[in-house]
Amino acid sequence: MGLYDDLIAAGGGPEPVPQRKGKHPAGWEPGVAWDGSAGTLTTEPLTAAPNDWAELLAVWGLDPKLHEVVEPVGFRAWDAAMGEGRTQRMYYYRANVRLRQNGTRADVEELCRIISRHRKPARSAPRGTRAFVVCLNDWQVGKADGDGSDGITRRILAAIDAVEQRIKELRKTGRDLGALYVIGLGDMIENCSDHYAQQAWRTELTLTEQVRVTRRLIVKALTRWAGLFEKVVVAAVPGNHGEVRQGGKSFTDFADNHDVDVFAAAAEVLAANPDTYGHVSFVFPQGQEITLTLDACGTVLGLAHGHQVKSVNKVGDWWAKQAHGRQPIGEADLLLTGHYHHLRVEQNQRAWIQAPALDGGSDWWRHLSGQDSPPGVLTLVVGGGSWTDLAVL
Repeated sequence: MGLYDDLIAAGGGPEPVPQRKGKHPAGWEPGVAWDGSAGTLTTEPLTAAPNDWAELLAVWGLDPKLHEVVEPVGFRAWDAAMGEGRTQRMYYYRANVRLRQNGTRADVEELCRIISRHRKPARSAPRGTRAFVVCLNDWQVGKADGDGSDGITRRILAAIDAVEQRIKELRKTGRDLGALYVIGLGDMIENCSDHYAQQAWRTELTLTEQVRVTRRLIVKALTRWAGLFEKVVVAAVPGNHGEVRQGGKSFTDFADNHDVDVFAAAAEVLAANPDTYGHVSFVFPQGQEITLTLDACGTVLGLAHGHQVKSVNKVGDWWAKQAHGRQPIGEADLLLTGHYHHLRVEQNQRAWIQAPALDGGSDWWRHLSGQDSPPGVLTLVVGGGSWTDLAVL
């Protein structure tokens, strides 16, 4: 069949693809290897390099609108006997393949510079008997909808300032705020695929970039607020966008979730400076739990992202079943959830507050419902089994 030559390719125009008789060389088996964001494609035998890879991508089930070949492309060549003394130069082409890069891709380095330059922390920690609660949820960093990653970064930084101002305003009115509870309610990152059909195409940042920006924003918030309180508790639960997925489903365990891990990374950053941040503690679900229940100055908080409930209108039924099954979250005075991106408050003997999102909105939801959910950060004061002073900043 001739000799194989390893070369670095540049191609000519496409020609008909004859069937090669015999076995392909080891390591050059035709096919595609794909991990969800990148991979390689090895062609069947060709007589020339293709000008347009769209058809070859489609042959292996990769949508040319979503995937692209990355130059340079490698090939192997040999002279194949075609019969009657004729030979034909044949080629295998191997190309790296990736998700197409969005033309409006965010600049992760610039986002990190913006975060780093933001205002420095204050130092003032009066004693008090009540807790100020701030909910961080549904940032979906990396999402292109609305004003994208640049918009969400600037909105979070503005929210950090607004939270500090709200604390000062409440203290001026006589609220004795002695503790801060920072609640991560999930969906902190957008993730890159497997949540909805267009996600891979519409995501501006890679997974590691999303995690990096989110971690820096969390650290910026905590270092700004920590000096205002004698006690700071940070608690986080997992959401659906933080799940490590394959084929659209979580495939490891409930604890394998970036929404909690970004807070765990922030905990390690603050732990490196115990003299300044020794009063900051972190609480995460244990084992395979995806909810948390904790006492905040005498008010029991139940924390859940909300994706375990099929509809926002079913949250009350779900909570009642948790109580009937004697699950810890069923004992909460106040249930806090995210996931549904809008503010909702229900008060009976106990209360449920659905927190709004800070992302740039959802084109999908707007097309479906005609509505946009205004962004905001949920804050309130708790203590002695009750809650007051709800404000969306």
